[in-house]
Order: sequence, then C-alpha cells, then structure tokens
Amino acid sequence: MKILSVTIACLFSMNIASAQTMSDGEIAGVIQAVNNAEIRLGNLALTNTTTAGVRSFAQTLVTDQQANSTQLSALFNGKGNEILESDESDAIDTKSDSDAASMSSMKDKTFDDSFLNNEIASDQSLLSDLDTYISETSRSDFQLFLTNTKATVTNHLNAAMALENPAPPAPTPAPPAPTPAPSPMPSPSPMPSPAPMPSPMPSPSPVHN
Repeated sequence: MKILSVTIACLFSMNIASAQTMSDGEIAGVIQAVNNAEIRLGNLALTNTTTAGVRSFAQTLVTDQQANSTQLSALFNGKGNEILESDESDAIDTKSDSDAASMSSMKDKTFDDSFLNNEIASDQSLLSDLDTYISETSRSDFQLFLTNTKATVTNHLNAAMALENPAPPAPTPAPPAPTPAPSPMPSPSPMPSPAPMPSPMPSPSPVHN
C-alpha cells in the first residue's frame, strides 16, 4: 500500500507540473531524473531477482538509460544551456528514494511484481508527458532526442507488460498420424507352359522301279 500511495502522489504531482509550460532545461531535468531512477531500480533488480527474463529486462533498462543520459548531457553542456531541476524532477527523485527503500529487501516473485508494476506505471506516465514535451520544445535536436526517448520508453513498457502477463505456452501439437504401410503387390500370374512342338514328318519311302 505504501508503494501504491507514493506512486499515486508522485504521478499526481507530475501531472500538475507537466500541465505548466516547462523550459527545455527543466524538461531535460525530468528526463535525467527518470534515467537516474530507472538505472537505480534496474541495478537493484539485477541483485534481487531470480528470474532470467526480469534480469535481462533490467540489464536492458540500465544500458538504455545510461545511453540516454549520455546523449542528454551532450545536448545540454554549456552555460545557458543546462539541465535544470524543477518540482517535477524533485518529485521523481523522492519517489526513487522511496521505491529503492521499499524494494531493497524484496526477493523473488514479490520483488519482480513490484519492480514490473513500478516500471509500467512510470513508463505510462512518462509517455503521456513526452507528447507534451515534444510539442513544447523549439529545438529540433532536442525534439528528435525526445522522440527517440519515447520510442525507447515504449519498448520498455511493452517488455514490462509482457513479463507481468506472459502469454500461455502454445499447446503441444498432436503427433502426426502414422503413415499406413503400403499394400503388398499381388504376385504375378504364372506364365502358361508353351504348347508342345509338333513331331517331325517321317521321310518318304524311296520308290522302286
């Protein structure tokens, strides 16, 4: 219940903040805060999960968010072009602290469920905000970055949902019907015996005068 209440409070505060126009630097600060939070929980998952699928997803999460952070830093790397904190980024940092504290002692399926639920909720909220951010920025390079980020977040969301609700295994196909044995070929009819050759005609008797 604690995790759910913190998540709802955080998402509520994020939606209020995203309703206001944010500067490019503040938007970058939100993205950076999300990256840090997901890297943190991804590394925690690598330690706490015993499920191969969740472990693989967590490693992908960490790798993708680290790459995203590197790209973001390259876009905001000078005076007047900086990553800025905001109420929204602060709310994400606070939620990250709470999630890590709550989930650090969880193991096995309990951890997996909490981790995946958290990822799904965070991704769904961020995807909604990214549409707003893309429309608000006037920088074409930042707009392209945000569009690519949205594609990555969509992939993460789909992967988390697939792990949370795995498809049932395909039914085992029925074995093929046995191939019938070929019918035996009928024995050929015996050839009739040849007719006997006629006896040779006797030689004529000599004629005497």
